[in-house]
Amino acid sequence: MELENNTSTRVNELQNNQFFCKLAAGNELLLSTDSMWVVRRISSNSGIITSESVTTTEESISESLENIEKDASFAYTDVFMLNQSNEPIQCSIDVPTGHLILSYMEEHLRDRDRLIADWNSIDKYVSEESVLFKEGENPKNRLRNRLGAPLPYEQSRVKLRSGDNDYINASLLYDNNPRNPVYIATMTPTIESIPDFWLMVWEQGCVVIVCLERNDELKKMDEVDQLEPNDASVKYWPNEGTQVYGSFEVHLVSEHSWSENYIIRSFYLKSMATNETRTVTQFHYLTWKDESLKDNSKPILEFRR
Repeated sequence: MELENNTSTRVNELQNNQFFCKLAAGNELLLSTDSMWVVRRISSNSGIITSESVTTTEESISESLENIEKDASFAYTDVFMLNQSNEPIQCSIDVPTGHLILSYMEEHLRDRDRLIADWNSIDKYVSEESVLFKEGENPKNRLRNRLGAPLPYEQSRVKLRSGDNDYINASLLYDNNPRNPVYIATMTPTIESIPDFWLMVWEQGCVVIVCLERNDELKKMDEVDQLEPNDASVKYWPNEGTQVYGSFEVHLVSEHSWSENYIIRSFYLKSMATNETRTVTQFHYLTWKDESLKDNSKPILEFRR
């Protein structure tokens, strides 16, 4: 569907640098940049076009909705979207679906009181961004987040199954199957979150860890500033032998330097609650933040293989 050749567009800039658009090209419903614009040509019961009404996020303009006659009917012939552009993007929908959508919208818009109530609810809506990171921003989890580290979205964060707090700064990543996460993205642990890190590895059945932190950025546990314990990335494995982290025992089995760019380590991870032991392999990439990576991708490709 395309706009008719006799379409005329009038664009006036508002005080808030948004735009007021009014079209006279039959009956259309348009969406515009940065805010939703509903452009209506209103006809009376006799079918004679009597007026035009445009609803935007501007209160002064949306007031025009109050003046619509109760016996007015709404008709639409097309749907377009304007996305950061003055050019409409045509929707790819089949004709039956298009008619179904337009019939629903037409029926919805005939109810003047319902339309005004819907508009008022949209106009008063305030995005509650804090809900996105509810547990990440909880003060009790402050020491479980490294300073400046991104927080996990609430809907995709990994939830610990044991203990009295299920929070860890880690997110599930999906591939082709939206029901089956294949990766976990997490920050290098703080001194407070090392036990939770190994608990997550155990509960999620992880057998491979990819570490992208450089050696000079990893601090030993006794080097951490006690005044700002979450200001540092902490080495979460032993240099040699065995180390206990919470309810898990981590034993370094082997460490091999395959090149100057990465090291491969093998650990035995033992649950002290069940005495079960698993093998976990760590691939430690040493030059992730090196400037030379921008000019030479060979090391990272070799690491991937």
